[in-house]
Amino acid sequence: MITSYSSNVSTWNAYLKRQGGEPFNNALELFNGDLNLVADYSQFYDFPADSSYKIIGPILIDDVGFSSHEQKETSKILLSFGTSFKKDWVEKFLEKLPRNRNYLLTTCGENIHLPGAHVETIDFIDFSKLESTIDFAIIHGGQGTVYAMAEQGIPFIGIPFFNEQFWNIKKFSKHQAALLLENPTTQNLAETFDDFTEQLADYKQNMLTLTHQIKKKHSIL
Repeated sequence: MITSYSSNVSTWNAYLKRQGGEPFNNALELFNGDLNLVADYSQFYDFPADSSYKIIGPILIDDVGFSSHEQKETSKILLSFGTSFKKDWVEKFLEKLPRNRNYLLTTCGENIHLPGAHVETIDFIDFSKLESTIDFAIIHGGQGTVYAMAEQGIPFIGIPFFNEQFWNIKKFSKHQAALLLENPTTQNLAETFDDFTEQLADYKQNMLTLTHQIKKKHSIL
């Protein structure tokens, strides 16, 4: 499946050549790097007991801050698709959302057409200042967004657009802290949300287990 990422290699290579860099030889090389969640988070891979590699990787990215988890008056589903989302896809997806729930969409400053008052927008999210409880999130699965969810202990439904996003979500779903949803346009989202909500307590507990492990590693450095 990694080779399905190869369609993007030519784009990266064109950029690298313009900047005087060395181009990639194949799609596999896109997965080399110190800050790749797929490759580096040691919870997902077995390392030798004496390996120092397990305490480096994505835990070195900027700390978004840990929020307290007290229950607030209102609850929402967080919609966060990173900084490079496709606006037209997001607007179509918003139209499919069940209207009996409330949503908070991060827009990164983009002007998004909203289907109704059940979707609230915010440019960028500050977890310490939220006036609502986040029940769970719906994300594409990019490294930064996935890691932010893990830091905050928020389980998520992942809708991947790219191969890296797929594997980021897949690793968390393996630990039953997230749900991988590959074809949202062909599924009944109301049923998906209901099923996810029924098991939400378990998803949250599993995500918090990962959160505590990340915090523990963070304190080592």
